[in-house]
Amino acid sequence: MYLHLLAPGMPGGTAPPTASLTGVAELAFLIGGLANDLLGHAAEQQQGDPVNAVTVLAHEYGLPLPEAYRATVVLHAAHQHRFDALCAGLLADTALSGPQHRFVRAVMGWVAGSAAAVEPYWHHLLATRPNRGTG
Repeated sequence: MYLHLLAPGMPGGTAPPTASLTGVAELAFLIGGLANDLLGHAAEQQQGDPVNAVTVLAHEYGLPLPEAYRATVVLHAAHQHRFDALCAGLLADTALSGPQHRFVRAVMGWVAGSAAAVEPYWHHLLATRPNRGTG
């Protein structure tokens, strides 16, 4: 939420970030959290950690784990789509200041970096366990 405090040139000072900039940051953290839950599900399940989106969806909706995993993938993709659309709209907004545009680009870079780090794992997972889908 406070990404603007972490990098020079980001919006900061005494003025809080706008609702749209806060929305970008919140979506970025949600996307990152869902990706973490998807990637770490198997290890967390072995450790008995019940706090994982896949496990929570399975429990709350009575889903088998592969279906809960797929539902979490759908949630991740939906939030990624919302994030991309929100960022595109913000970057096209000429009313935003230079630091605000840099903030949006920085958050986009963070999300893209996370996706790039995760992508090889996804390809490996799909190649080695295409039908299990539980990471």
